[in-house]
Amino acid sequence: MTSILVDNFTTQQPYSSPSDNRLKQNKAVLEFLDDWEKQTRELAIPRVEQNKCLLTKECRDDIASMVSSFEEYVHGKQRRSNGSVYAHRMNTDISENIFCSQRAFCNGSTTNPTALQYRKALNTIILCQPSISPKSNAPKAYTKPFAFSNSKPLRF
Repeated sequence: MTSILVDNFTTQQPYSSPSDNRLKQNKAVLEFLDDWEKQTRELAIPRVEQNKCLLTKECRDDIASMVSSFEEYVHGKQRRSNGSVYAHRMNTDISENIFCSQRAFCNGSTTNPTALQYRKALNTIILCQPSISPKSNAPKAYTKPFAFSNSKPLRF
């Protein structure tokens, strides 16, 4: 089932319609993973053993987030511009960089920053750091045109 996701997210064929069959296939994979978890939870074995039979919760959450976010993006793109979406060009590196930077500015993962601390850190991230990761999993030709970088201070 995961091969379906790999194929659908690495294909160079564009998603040009919200009714694209690949979006339905992606949902079917999510349903399969949900059914797999439900069936495993019904087994008469200890919870630790059940967990060994499943993908981690974080992995399942990431897959669900990826599938639902991508589908919503395709629907939104169609509503706004009737354009196509190329799945193989998309990645989450920019979002991950922002979250990692936010954690670094707010003293690590064990802190609960206030709204003011979060805002100040986010402003610093937006204004001072490039959004392109040198370790991006998408080819640079796809990420470069959408990157923001500024060599001079912004004036307000």
